[in-house]
Amino acid sequence: MGIFDFLKKNNRTQRWNYDNGVRKEECQVNKNGVRDGICRLYHPNQQLIVEVNFTKGVQDDGKVISYHDNGKIAREVMFLNGKFNGEFLELYNNGKRKKQGFYVDNKQ
Repeated sequence: MGIFDFLKKNNRTQRWNYDNGVRKEECQVNKNGVRDGICRLYHPNQQLIVEVNFTKGVQDDGKVISYHDNGKIAREVMFLNGKFNGEFLELYNNGKRKKQGFYVDNKQ
């Protein structure tokens, strides 16, 4: 739960599972079922894949960090105005650098 969750008191958390019943995704949604708050996606082993925030169905701007199933960082990228923009970094699951570059309007 985030520090401002009390402002979204009408929201509820909706959960989805993998076929085996293990948690796959959980998102805060508003009364219309639209994503509005924190959304988390999980690997089948329950390690976090990514956590992003939404406001009225639109992903918020900010750095997006995704993770490998061993918990190590897989990727860091900036999300601005609905697109990937700015520097990005991809890492192998052992933590070594795989790729680095820049996005401009979703294009590397």
